[in-house]
Parts: sequence; C-alpha cells; structure tokens
Amino acid sequence: MKSNLLLIKLFLNKNKYNKIFEWTEPQAGCIGYMKFNGIPGREDMNLIQFADELISKYGILILPGNLFPTTNTTTNTFATTKTVTATATANQLDSAPLAEFHRFFRFGFGRRNFPECLKQLELAIDNMVASASASASASASVTK
Repeated sequence: MKSNLLLIKLFLNKNKYNKIFEWTEPQAGCIGYMKFNGIPGREDMNLIQFADELISKYGILILPGNLFPTTNTTTNTFATTKTVTATATANQLDSAPLAEFHRFFRFGFGRRNFPECLKQLELAIDNMVASASASASASASVTK
C-alpha cells in the first residue's frame, strides 16, 4: 500500500494531472476521495460525465461521491476542498455543500494491480486531453 501511495503522489506531481485532481492522503486505510477539477479543454465536463466516459470508452470504473449514503446511520469518508479525513460521520456529509461533494470520487489504492490501473487512468486522461485539444484546433481552423 505504501508503494501505491507513492505512485499517487508521483502521478499528481505531474503538472498535467495536478490541475485535474486534488488529493489529500487519507489518515488510514486504502480508500480516499479524490476531487475532480475537470479536463483541460472540456471545462463543461462534470464528474458524472467523466465517470461515464471512463467506463464506456476505457473500461475504468470510478464511483462518484454522490453514490454513497449520507444518512445518520452510516460512517463515511468526508471530503472538502482542502482536506480528506479517514473518519467522519454522515452528519458531516449531510452538512457539506452537496454540489462540492459531487466533485469527489472514491479512489482505492490497496490492490496489487494498482500500478497497472493507475497507468490505464493516465492513458485515458491523456486521450481525453488530446481529443479536447484536437477538437479545439479543428474549431479554430474552421472559424478562420
């Protein structure tokens, strides 16, 4: 798990990814929430659209934060714009701005094949960014 955490840090230290995601290492466990800030050139894409494209085009499953229960009977991971804590009550989730929580997705890093999974995520994001850049270039050429 420690080597997988290092991979996440290396991934996010790359300029092209640290603008797309925000992450604070959980205090415990192998699951946290990562904030999705958007794909450059596709600013209209929200987290649900990102998740849909990842699964439909690349076979990568992420679980947006809005899919997790926020009732008083559960304990969940709580995400804010600056911090992610490993333990928080559902009351805290209920008091979080709902629109903000919908920008986070569950991110597990405890599996042995995590390096391969992260590489697939990198490739998918690179393809999304390249596609957005190509579309922007084509649009610019048409308007000239």
